Amino acid sequence: MTLPPRLGGFKILKGVDLFSMVVPKAGGFFPEKLCRRVAEEGINIPYLTCVHDDANWGLALMVDAGEAEGISELVRYYFAGIRVAARPKQTILSVFPHRQAPEIAGTLFGVLNRQKLTPATFASSPSAISLALREDFLDRFTEALFGPFSFGPYRTPSDWKLAQEGKEQLFKEVVASYHEKRPKVYCLEWHDDQTLVRVKLKDANFGRLESLFEAWGRLNVTLTFLLSSPIRTGGDETTEILFCLRAHPGIQFEEMVSNAVPDLARLHSEPVAVFSMNGPHFGDRHGIASALLRSLEQAQAHFLGLACSVASITGVLPVDRMGAATEAIQHCFDVPTVVRKSSPIVDA
Repeated sequence: MTLPPRLGGFKILKGVDLFSMVVPKAGGFFPEKLCRRVAEEGINIPYLTCVHDDANWGLALMVDAGEAEGISELVRYYFAGIRVAARPKQTILSVFPHRQAPEIAGTLFGVLNRQKLTPATFASSPSAISLALREDFLDRFTEALFGPFSFGPYRTPSDWKLAQEGKEQLFKEVVASYHEKRPKVYCLEWHDDQTLVRVKLKDANFGRLESLFEAWGRLNVTLTFLLSSPIRTGGDETTEILFCLRAHPGIQFEEMVSNAVPDLARLHSEPVAVFSMNGPHFGDRHGIASALLRSLEQAQAHFLGLACSVASITGVLPVDRMGAATEAIQHCFDVPTVVRKSSPIVDA
């Protein structure tokens, strides 16, 4: 008998609105421009993803519902002509820890598929997988998590919610009082020797990915990066999923992906690296994403995908830009240690 994957629990952030957009790359480095304007208005971004293909930037960002009108006005004023899709009354649900195990993501895809739910966006951090769902779908989804996943002593969503009562307000009070001048990260971690896969899901059929990710779990493959992003194909917006896997001798990723999602997936031709970092203020203070994007652009450390969620920032870029990206990150953050997973720890 196969036991369900065990998780520590889940965290829910309510009262947020989602904005997504697809912007031509011909207009320059749009993510930095947008995040700089958002930072100037003092608006915090608890969730952000951005990727690019050959022609466009795809972005999804979430803000407190009280800041939604400010985002709409900002885009209209500074970026006239950009089409923005707004989804109000969203929640961010984060399950943890996923331990970079593909079977956790695969089981999550299976729950979404059986419940016929399509998250507006999702992304992984080193500790959690976060997804955006409409508020009216939240109870249905959390109920469905119990069974496919095991949550230790918590048998039902009610058990978990009772255990968390009173903690959310205490957490908010702690982070509200923490505002250092120079942002600090606990550690900058690199994973090189990665394979980047891009999958387009027009029908949001997550069942196609469930068995694929579970198969990789049985092979002990490491999932270092995962996010979804809006893209434009043939004039229509659809969803693209990006994920990175550590290279394994004898495992033909391309063949496995092609069999699971024929004609909808492609492997990035160049070797890539994944970085991640977190800090006590990430996700709770405006300007973090803006500072990072500006520094990466100045260093020409062009990323392929970036996600800010659950107090963490994770990104993927060509492996030959690791050095430039490390310098860029150290320029805007206090980084005490740099860890390269394929080699011994080195001091920054």
